[in-house]
Amino acid sequence: MRNYYVALVTGALILALCGIAHAGVTKLYGEISAIDYAAKTLEVTGTAVYTTDCTTVLIAGEVATFDDLQVGQTVQVVGTIVDGQFVAKRICVQVAQGDQNRYRGEGPRPGQF
Repeated sequence: MRNYYVALVTGALILALCGIAHAGVTKLYGEISAIDYAAKTLEVTGTAVYTTDCTTVLIAGEVATFDDLQVGQTVQVVGTIVDGQFVAKRICVQVAQGDQNRYRGEGPRPGQF
């Protein structure tokens, strides 16, 4: 029984540290104008976006890494404001398909948030 409680508390701490709770969720949509690969930060529509080890990057619906992001890509960023900084939970890259751009990734489509 003790192991059950330890696992439960550990799981709750991991969820809290990774920001899984949806309180205060903020969404940002725009083009990446700058990337600092060493600091794992980027700028989208003039807003500095910070990442953590819990940030997920999706390109064309597939899991990618921060290093796969490029200046000029159009992204939808879902995150929270922590101590005045935008911290990303998920970064989804919009990819071209056919004659039009189509959003790929989880969550609402552009214009629905």
